[in-house]
Amino acid sequence: MTLSTLDIKLISICSLFTFSLIFGLIPYFIKRRKNQSKTNVVLSFCNSFSGGVFFGAGMLHLFADSTLGLYVYSQRFNNYPISSNSNNNNSSSNNNSNYSNNNKDNSIKTSDNSTTIIYYDENEALNKKQINGGCTDDEDQESLLGNNINSNSTSDDYDDNVDSNGSSHNHHHHDISRKMKDSYIPYILVIGLSVHSLFEGIALGVQNTQVRILDILVAIFAHKFLASFALGVNIVQSKSDNTSFLKIFTLILIFSIASPIGSIIGLLVSNLDCTLASSILQGVASGTFLYISVIEIIPREINHQSKHLVLKSILLLFGFSIMAIVALWI
Repeated sequence: MTLSTLDIKLISICSLFTFSLIFGLIPYFIKRRKNQSKTNVVLSFCNSFSGGVFFGAGMLHLFADSTLGLYVYSQRFNNYPISSNSNNNNSSSNNNSNYSNNNKDNSIKTSDNSTTIIYYDENEALNKKQINGGCTDDEDQESLLGNNINSNSTSDDYDDNVDSNGSSHNHHHHDISRKMKDSYIPYILVIGLSVHSLFEGIALGVQNTQVRILDILVAIFAHKFLASFALGVNIVQSKSDNTSFLKIFTLILIFSIASPIGSIIGLLVSNLDCTLASSILQGVASGTFLYISVIEIIPREINHQSKHLVLKSILLLFGFSIMAIVALWI
């Protein structure tokens, strides 16, 4: 029995929803393992991988789609001052180069003055030594060092008092603000991913040939499951105290249902033209992904205090590489 175009679309919609939901819930069951030490290591590896996925999705998919869509509209509005902005950038770079040259000259002058000052100080010390009858200023230096030691010890005592009274208070406020910030990140990710999935679903729904439907379906499958898994990892890794099954299920459900909703919209309105709105929203989602990956995920997992730094770096590059390969078909 030959399947119609509508049948293939409906099967695609159900498949996207089901597998996205399953892949998004996997990190929750990983976190529920009894051996928490190994679980935290595994989730940390997964988080490094998700950082590469989000960075690749934001840079190679969302940003590229947004740039392409807005470029089409910029060609329609010929009066938009693109060339003047380019000229301003060139003039800024020229000013920066002139500024660096001036700084280079000033540094040379400063070094000459420093040499002169050092030479003057050496002559002054020699004259002072001759005036004092060849005696050095060791005693004065010892007294000065003694005063410095006393002052440093007093300063250290003062710093210890300040640390004992105010450090814990400031650290407590920092932990609270950090926890609140981490609790918002999963919701921001869900919004960004859902917007992207919505327009992917629309692109799938408006297709009229079976070959084209399968091409787009494979492209969506290739990165949607990775994004769903990365989203689940980020939710369970957030510092929120109430990472319950209901919370992660609701957030993954919202993300998973976005593509089917977009596909249904595409089925109902075949001639839908939403390039401008799609480009703007894709750009917003791109900035969200880049911010979260570069500012939140990568510095948290890959820093000078991280364990398994090499393996995490490899996983980060692996996640980005997969999204780069998928970008060849999207």
